[in-house]
Amino acid sequence: MMNKTEMSQVLAVCSALDGQQVTESKVTAWMPLFERFGYEEVEKLVHATYLESKNGIVTPQDLAKAVDAAREPVRPLTYKQDEADLDESGWRSDPQPVCEEHDLRILECLDCCSLIFAQADYMRVDDRHSWAMAHVYKAKEAWAL
Repeated sequence: MMNKTEMSQVLAVCSALDGQQVTESKVTAWMPLFERFGYEEVEKLVHATYLESKNGIVTPQDLAKAVDAAREPVRPLTYKQDEADLDESGWRSDPQPVCEEHDLRILECLDCCSLIFAQADYMRVDDRHSWAMAHVYKAKEAWAL
């Protein structure tokens, strides 16, 4: 789908970010990896791929992987679990608090986890726990440190 002119434009953006030269041979070398992609989907991921690179250089494979990953369908998260998955009899850990509003274990309640993150993320762990006890958890006195 991409042609050599579009590939040259993508490489020009890459060149502006990493200082490498855009040559006809480089355009020709990158083309086989990018012919199956559209220009817009490659161009919009160039900056993000450079931000994620460890050394400030992006290889054609890095960029192609980023485009492939962006094409993958986003699978919806499933919030319900089978009752068999909820059996904790063999677990050896502290019990989870239950959220007051939704009556779910706290790690199962994305709404309350988001609330705790938004309101108390900047706090120390003890302060965050105290805030959550006061504002989110059911049976607050049971979760006192």
